[in-house]
This record gives sequence, structure tokens and C-alpha cells, in this order.
Amino acid sequence: MARYFKPGDKVQLKNGGPLMTVLKYIEEKEPLVGTVESDEFLACEWFDKEGPHRDVFNQNALIRVASELQSPDSEVNRDIEGMRQEQEDRKPEDAWTLSVAIEYLHSLGYRSEFLAGPEGLRDSDTGKLYKPEELKIVKVFRFEGNTDLDDMSVLYAIESNDGKKGWLADAYGVYANPYLQAYIDRIELERDIKG
Repeated sequence: MARYFKPGDKVQLKNGGPLMTVLKYIEEKEPLVGTVESDEFLACEWFDKEGPHRDVFNQNALIRVASELQSPDSEVNRDIEGMRQEQEDRKPEDAWTLSVAIEYLHSLGYRSEFLAGPEGLRDSDTGKLYKPEELKIVKVFRFEGNTDLDDMSVLYAIESNDGKKGWLADAYGVYANPYLQAYIDRIELERDIKG
């Protein structure tokens, strides 16, 4: 089955509900092959007045949210921003979830998702392929699952020499993208995002 969404996409249940952020497709245990990544079920996160929530949904029950709802001036984003601010006030940065960190980067203009493949990093919006010397990593976020040690991920804030600002998320450890680590090792690392 084809995957309809990618991490960071804004989705909503077809029958309504809160605006959610796709975290990842989940793993399923198959009797003959062991643990495999699902092509149907994905983990999503959303926020309300009680704080962050996570659940798993069949991708067929979800729709991608229209871009006008994702604009920085939309009421939905103002509500998310307010909830994120409340969460930031309660928890330090290193306790954020992946989706909160992606939202934070979006708020700083890091809007493009970079995708890793055998030929290098590609901007998902324009399709442009970048060489390591054209990029620099300005921030790294690491996340560990609360209950599953295999649920670990890393998020990179990346800037290109042509002014593109974006992000790249990956698992780390056993499930890491094999093309990515060798490529990441060749990209310049700065200490922090410059405002």
C-alpha cells in the first residue's frame, strides 16, 4: 500500500477533530519476517489545553490539512503556538517531542524538508540535490522514546548556501537511514541557530 503522508504533515481525521502532526509510520510485528514498518498506520501528535497527546491512526482515516490552515496567521496556528508556548514554559528544550521541535523550526523559517537518498540530500519542495559543502547543520535535536528504546530519532536544522532553510528527521541507531550518516558527517556543524 502506498504511504500518503510523511513526518511533519498536518492532518485531521476525516470526520473532524484536532489538527495533528504526523510523527512516523509505526512498526508492526509480522509472523514470518519479524518487525516491519507499517504502510497503513501512523503515529500522530496534537495539543490541547491538557497538553500533548499521541495516538495511532490508519492513514485512510486521515486527510491532509489545507495550506491556508497552516499559514502563520491562521487561528489554528495561533492556538498551536499558544499551546507550544505553554509547553515551553513547563519543559526544557531537550524534553520536547519531535513534532514540537519541527513546529519550532517552522516558526524560525525552517520550512523545507530535506530527504536523504543514495545521491545525497534533496529539498522535497524543489527537488534540488545538495552537496555536503553546500549545507551546514545549525541545530541538532535528539529524542528518545519514553517506553521503547527503539523509538529514538534525531532532527537536524539545516541551512544551504543559497539561503534555503529546512529540516531533516531520521531514526538513530539500528533504524537509521544508511545513506544519511555518511552524508551528515561531511556537513559543517554550527553550534546554534542564528536569529
